[in-house]
Amino acid sequence: MQNHKMIPLADATTEELMTFATVVLALEIPEKGRNTKTKLTALIKQAYNGDMLTIPVPEGAEAVQAKPTPGPAPSGAKSEGDAPEHVQEMEKNPDDPNHPSNVMETIFIDSNEDPGGDQPVWISVNGQGIWVPRGKEVDLKYKFIHVLENAKRTVYEQIEENGPLVPRSVDAYPWRRIQKAA
Repeated sequence: MQNHKMIPLADATTEELMTFATVVLALEIPEKGRNTKTKLTALIKQAYNGDMLTIPVPEGAEAVQAKPTPGPAPSGAKSEGDAPEHVQEMEKNPDDPNHPSNVMETIFIDSNEDPGGDQPVWISVNGQGIWVPRGKEVDLKYKFIHVLENAKRTVYEQIEENGPLVPRSVDAYPWRRIQKAA
């Protein structure tokens, strides 16, 4: 199992920024030897919204977790141990096979008339991607299903003749969960 370390974007070295950009985000970086920390940070910010970077660490190296500096707690804030049980469960090691994001479920992604509507669907979570075929039942980890749940597109319909276009959010990939008989 590969180790990872988390570091704030602002504290990352040039080498760590290069690793994050090329390995995690799969960016193609031109002139790898001539990039400065400022250039790499700018490229990463174009493709990534977070403030913390999760960087793979070679086997045998120690994984380090950077601790964010705590700011003042808002009045009425709960302590760390007061988080709801499902939040505490999700904060456990995501590489653990018993972690909730690794629970397997069966889904079916429908084909459609759109261009590419019969092609497999690419789903990626934190740098780990898979191709999911359409038109057949597939067992997936919940972390990939969560991506499908949030993959939306906006379609516009004209309800009345000469009326305004009305936006509506729909699934980007029509899919459904398959309940297995017990």
